Amino acid sequence: MDIDIEELKKRVISNLVRYKLMDLTQMRPKMQNQLIEIEDAISESEEIRNQCIEQYKKSRITYKSLSDNPNVHLSRMSIDNNKDIIKVYIDFRIEEIDQNERDIFIQIKELKRKNLELENGLTDIVNGEFKYYTLLEKVKGLENKVNELNEENERNILLKIKLQLENNDLKKVINNNNLNILKSRK
Repeated sequence: MDIDIEELKKRVISNLVRYKLMDLTQMRPKMQNQLIEIEDAISESEEIRNQCIEQYKKSRITYKSLSDNPNVHLSRMSIDNNKDIIKVYIDFRIEEIDQNERDIFIQIKELKRKNLELENGLTDIVNGEFKYYTLLEKVKGLENKVNELNEENERNILLKIKLQLENNDLKKVINNNNLNILKSRK
């Protein structure tokens, strides 16, 4: 890989900042050169990996890729018109290849799907827990309100009884006064 020294140096400086390590200019020249060589080797490996991924993506088997292949003398229309044999054969082969456990990209895709399902499930659980605790707090609040209302109701009942007794006493006083007035008129 042919990356110039200045570009490699910029990458090293950037990475040192990201990783919160010592500044490159404060290092001994030997260590600076070692870091640049390491970055060169890593960049080269990364480029090879990226090329392999691109090559892999280009090698995916589809109806189009087969009809575009110069070694296969078959148009896309011919594939579509021969659904009983050719299309079924291609579908079975693609399925076999896709089920191959060595196909890391399919494994990654499946793991991402499962991870998403787990995240969604976890979100549902967290939301359920939140709703549960929210309802629990509402129930506690309502229970407290019921207790307050019961206490107020008891106070009102006692007040009513007290007022009825006072009312009865006042009626007796009024009756006694009325009797006294009547007696005094006679």
